[in-house]
Amino acid sequence: MFVRGNDASVELYVVGADGKGLRRLTRNHVEDATPAWSPDGRLIAFTSNRARTGPFSLMVIPAEGGVASRVGVRGGEPAWSPDGKRIAFARAVPGCRWRRRTST
Repeated sequence: MFVRGNDASVELYVVGADGKGLRRLTRNHVEDATPAWSPDGRLIAFTSNRARTGPFSLMVIPAEGGVASRVGVRGGEPAWSPDGKRIAFARAVPGCRWRRRTST
């Protein structure tokens, strides 16, 4: 699985382990990115700016292709739970600043 595109459109693709069977999963001329396979391999979670305004939404699409469903807003970097029932994701909170702390 990989993403490919340009400034106007980034889409999701899947290909077999042997390099054959390239399939384009999304075709919406926006940025679809940060894909993550479900543990059973049937679904792919990803982020998308389909609204074209505001933050990215968390989406899920069947790995074989089909219609993507929005499952959350303001999400990024999805990661499936081991049982495939939940998706964790990063979320920016307005006004919150993260700083790396180092010990000396």
